[in-house]
Amino acid sequence: MEQSNKSEHSQAVEKILEKNGHRMPIKPTPSRFDYVKLQMSVLEAGIEQLQSPRAKALALTNLEQAYMWIGKAIRDDQIARNGSAELQEERKDG
Repeated sequence: MEQSNKSEHSQAVEKILEKNGHRMPIKPTPSRFDYVKLQMSVLEAGIEQLQSPRAKALALTNLEQAYMWIGKAIRDDQIARNGSAELQEERKDG
């Protein structure tokens, strides 16, 4: 029984990752942020399984907030070490 639950969960995770276009990058050395995006997608897949709309909305809001703060911390760390941070095209306005 537990094996089938893992299988269903794995399938749900794969669907969410595919739907949102999140895959482990093919770069030779993935960045810390690439790893965070993948892990956040897995968490999002678990949240999508929740039955309560209120619980789902609260969990997604807090996940988005965590994603923002993790990204800021990684960027601040890059700036502290290198004097600058790599440009993230998806964050560019316009």
